[in-house]
This record gives sequence, C-alpha cells and structure tokens, in this order.
Amino acid sequence: TLPHEYGHVHWHTWLFDRYCIRNERHKCLRAQIIPVSGDIDWMEWLAGYVSGAMLMPRSRVQLQVGAFRGERRVEGRLDQESIEGQLLIQRTSELFKVSPDAARVRLRQLAYLQS
Repeated sequence: TLPHEYGHVHWHTWLFDRYCIRNERHKCLRAQIIPVSGDIDWMEWLAGYVSGAMLMPRSRVQLQVGAFRGERRVEGRLDQESIEGQLLIQRTSELFKVSPDAARVRLRQLAYLQS
C-alpha cells in the first residue's frame, strides 16, 4: 500500500495542485488498477506500476524467472492459468513478500505471463 500511495504522491501531486480545489479530499481507487471494462484510470495504473517496480525490481524478477525457467524447462511467456504460470506467480509472491495478485500483475507487465 505504501509504495502505491508513494506513486500517487510522487507522480500526481502536481495534478492535484493544479486542477483540484485546496483541502478537497482525494480518494485512491485501487479497484481500477486493472480495469474490467477496458476503461483505464491512468493515475491508478501508474501508482500500481510504481509500487510493483519498487517491490519487485525488474532485474531481480528477471533472475528469479530465469532460474524458474531453467528448473522447470519452460520457455517464453507462460499462460497465467497454467500449472507453470500459477507456480511462477506463487514463487514470485513468496520471494518478494507480495500478494499473488501483485506478483501476477508485475509478471504480466514484464511480459513473463500472458492472460
């Protein structure tokens, strides 16, 4: 949660300062990070991306996925619903101490998983 909110503070403060009324309460809509309908709330997406990058750096994920691929003898993007895809999500979640959803999102962002 803290890295997500930091993403808002770091990247969006100027928007709030410029376009919002002072002392107006702002609300984070985390449910819109991965939209169901296709409409993307870019502020939520960016804050989610920032938090994933802070908690699961690309270089560390790359090392972990490389080791996983060698161990499981798999190549390319994995289907997130496959046994290997689910195992990769679980291991990433455990290694980086994040939720399985956060791990799945980061692995998709880095193109290690396909929908």
